[in-house]
Amino acid sequence: MSGQESGMTGMQVNQHFPFPVLKKFSQAERERFMANVMNLDPKIREEALFKAEQLDKEIEEIEKDSAGRKKFFFTDEMAANDFPDPLMADGGNSYEVEKNFCLAIRGRKREKKALEMKKILILSPERAVFCEFCGCRIDKERVKEVPHTTKCTDCKNKSHNGNGHNGHRN
Repeated sequence: MSGQESGMTGMQVNQHFPFPVLKKFSQAERERFMANVMNLDPKIREEALFKAEQLDKEIEEIEKDSAGRKKFFFTDEMAANDFPDPLMADGGNSYEVEKNFCLAIRGRKREKKALEMKKILILSPERAVFCEFCGCRIDKERVKEVPHTTKCTDCKNKSHNGNGHNGHRN
């Protein structure tokens, strides 16, 4: 081994596939993920790596959105110490504050799901590649749109058919 390679881990030297950057994974998380992904079938490995890259981008995007939401939770018209006036005829700034609050809640749910998927990817990368309901592979287009997904498109459509009740009417 050359002097430059001697500082590398065996995993890096023996690598036969592209190593994702994974900026939002700690060094320990990256190492554990790569150790687990090395044992997979090459096609499943490729899909797990793709999902990890997409999830990493999503976590970065969530962090940026969260920082922006904290900075601009109130509208431009109101100061941070103003409270919305519920008696305003047009709803005024109360609508904007409520909308921003709902977006913040949605952002937190998305972040929670992304972090849960990150744990799954690290501990069991093959599990993240397959639908938790039917067991088929989750296609790349779905992963690009929703990196934290645990369902394939068909199962997602079956469980939420647009009526707001996850496919079940009461």
